[in-house]
Amino acid sequence: MAKTRSKFPQIDTVILDMDGVITSERRYWEAGGLTVAEILESEVYLGLSPTLFQADAPLERLLNKCRKFLPDETVLALKNRAINSNWDIAYIVIALHIVELLRDALFRHPIFRGTVVSRGLTQETLRQLGETTLNGEFCVTETDNRVVSTFLEDKSGLKGYELMDALNDWLEKKTGIVAHLFNRGDEFWRLCQDIFQEWYLGDGLFEATYGRPPAQKGKMGLIQSEVPILPLEEIAALLKRLRTAGYTLGIGTGRPYEEIVTPLRDWGLLEYFDPE
Repeated sequence: MAKTRSKFPQIDTVILDMDGVITSERRYWEAGGLTVAEILESEVYLGLSPTLFQADAPLERLLNKCRKFLPDETVLALKNRAINSNWDIAYIVIALHIVELLRDALFRHPIFRGTVVSRGLTQETLRQLGETTLNGEFCVTETDNRVVSTFLEDKSGLKGYELMDALNDWLEKKTGIVAHLFNRGDEFWRLCQDIFQEWYLGDGLFEATYGRPPAQKGKMGLIQSEVPILPLEEIAALLKRLRTAGYTLGIGTGRPYEEIVTPLRDWGLLEYFDPE
């Protein structure tokens, strides 16, 4: 390591990413699946299966739920189409389920079209859609998860933001609704982002980070059971060698500060990184 340092004297700082370098993305994928589940099942939103939704359920039950609502193959299919943000992945899956629900609801209640077009996707209109759509319990099955693969097959030439922009074309094709209901960064996207962060951070850390309580309390926070991508002793040994060789170490990521510091502190790795 010292030999490497002498070969590259102009390099004095090493910046590491977090996802896929120190941490596995597994907990982020699970937060995405639980976001999909909460929007669809909870009575606070669509309320399609309120008796099946418990924010404070045991971890293993929650993990089973997230795997059902956002299986790995769906995550990988979207990442292969340059949808790299886990927030965007959850948002797209939720949007596609909503398109299907709107299509079914409009068959029975055409008047709802005016409501959703004029008011957009808010917490209130989601509840109204849930009441309009189904009676009884709703359950996502493997067949329901084809809403994503069918969309990707239809939009085979699109990637990244172009694929996200095509959600409104898909809405028109499936329901006849001509409206920009789905726009990255809009109120509904931010709602999905908030729910994702609530699941990942948990009640206390979410409020400490964002200065407001979660919309639905009881979430322990998947960050508390975060997993490293490699054995911790191997990661620690590498970081120690880099620091001993004279490198300043930092983290470069788009995620909030506390999401980075918490696992590094819990794993005893924070000491290797420059606090600035």
